[in-house]
Amino acid sequence: MSIKAILVPIEGIEHDIHALRGALRLAQSNNAHVTALLAQPTEEDFAVTWARYSMISPPVGLLAEIGQDARSREHAAAQLLERAAREFGAPVVPADQVEAPPFSASLLVERGYLTRAVAAISPFHDVVVLGNDPDGVDILPLDGSLLEATLLMGRRPALLVPKLAHDMVPSQVVIAWSGSIEGAQAVKSALPFLSQADNVYVLRIGEADCPESHDRMLMNYLRLHGIPAELRIVEHSQHSTGTSLLSAATDLQTDLLVMGGYTHGPLRQSMLGGVTRHVLKHAPVPVLMAH
Repeated sequence: MSIKAILVPIEGIEHDIHALRGALRLAQSNNAHVTALLAQPTEEDFAVTWARYSMISPPVGLLAEIGQDARSREHAAAQLLERAAREFGAPVVPADQVEAPPFSASLLVERGYLTRAVAAISPFHDVVVLGNDPDGVDILPLDGSLLEATLLMGRRPALLVPKLAHDMVPSQVVIAWSGSIEGAQAVKSALPFLSQADNVYVLRIGEADCPESHDRMLMNYLRLHGIPAELRIVEHSQHSTGTSLLSAATDLQTDLLVMGGYTHGPLRQSMLGGVTRHVLKHAPVPVLMAH
């Protein structure tokens, strides 16, 4: 398993640069291609959305302003991609002309809303890179987030990268393990990273509802892929599970955290649990999630 196709949703704003750099850094280390995805809602999309929440027609001239804003964002997105690509020496090529050598980048502009575009486009990529930055693209709202679109609708793993630059060939990887199917899928998605790591640690919070047989099966799975790993039980202290997990990961000097996402039942309000939210809010390192 290798990483060759990377998707990074952007909005054409300055905060996109962090996710673009993370995606290009990952592509550089894997000789892969980065597709920067920009979605532009059309005037019709806006009119339909407006009609859902208002009894009156949109103000005169507003739809024209939206069209102008879309053109400005597309221009800004292209400039941001060119700027980030230059930093890594990656050529920017048309999205429909991607050829070997694959280390390159392209801008793909889709009509509609970004979450829907991510759900539709992500299945054709190995991983989706999201900027884990509360000031940038919002990945956590319950009303159709990029994270949800990636994991639940696109069924692809998401790599959430913080503002600070990190090497995308991690040497110390921590797997947050609870025995869930989502966690097992995250491990499978992380194999390209795990196979390059110097050390892999499986951290299980002491009170997690995980049969010992699942622990053994996970360790056997990793060994079969040539990945030696160490299982550690993290005793649950007076702190929250998320705090205990991040504290243990920090002690191990981890530079990548792997975990399952959306493991808490059928209701969207409860699907992104407290542990996941805490980790995404406070993790100082990239987090790879899968469902």
